[in-house]
Amino acid sequence: MPKIEITSGLTGNLSEVYFKEYCEQRGWAYISLEQIHENGIKDGVLKFKQGFNRILIKLPEELIKEVEQISKPSNSSILKPSFVYDFLTCKVSQTGKDGILKVKNKRNFNWVEVKTGSRELTKNQILTSKKIAIPLFRFRVPNPLLSSEEVDIYSDKVDSKYLFEHGLDSKASIITKPYNSSKENKTSFKKVIPKNFSKIKQGLKKLFNVTPYQSDDPNVSERFEIVITGAKFPVSYYKNGTLLIQGDKSLEGFKQVIKFIKHTLENDS
Repeated sequence: MPKIEITSGLTGNLSEVYFKEYCEQRGWAYISLEQIHENGIKDGVLKFKQGFNRILIKLPEELIKEVEQISKPSNSSILKPSFVYDFLTCKVSQTGKDGILKVKNKRNFNWVEVKTGSRELTKNQILTSKKIAIPLFRFRVPNPLLSSEEVDIYSDKVDSKYLFEHGLDSKASIITKPYNSSKENKTSFKKVIPKNFSKIKQGLKKLFNVTPYQSDDPNVSERFEIVITGAKFPVSYYKNGTLLIQGDKSLEGFKQVIKFIKHTLENDS
């Protein structure tokens, strides 16, 4: 039976699948910025998707200039264009007699950036959000590799509250909170065999930003840090099989790390 490698590209694609299904179940239509750029806006109309359906939507006149501007590639590559966000969404209802849905309320539109793991918006994405009239949402799937019953989905509006909660300042610079090494901020797993530790480490690398970290403790076999916006979580694997994760247990990023480790160990037990 053929198998495929679990890559960051695969997990990213799975997150987009969850996003599209989320839209279909909640009455939202979507179109990628690449499609807008390639097809253009014709008479103020774009062809959105909602599952297997295609919906022609006429944009409010005051949004057309922004949609055209934001949908331009942020690089000069023809074969590998890069766009500041992933999708433009629209809350949909019944179309008119001509098959075109005329949306007059500009509040029905949102820009969306889809992220996997605890990936944060880039500095350019945040700075761009300050120049646009259409709200930006970060749609995030912490671990799309879990079964559908276990997958968590987050849709957060990017505003001043979002920036504060994610440790970012008004210029989109990361404000790293000092790590508290108290006992209550440590979570450990006993008797983790090297094979399982290797799976955990590789999985964490695909979902989070992981950096090597040198340890002076002779009892530590390997150590690295998981860097999530506003926080760092040291991870130590001891020669006796103990896996120790340090971090603020109240943080959502830390909870997702622990959930992933538990899921990996349970599946290999």
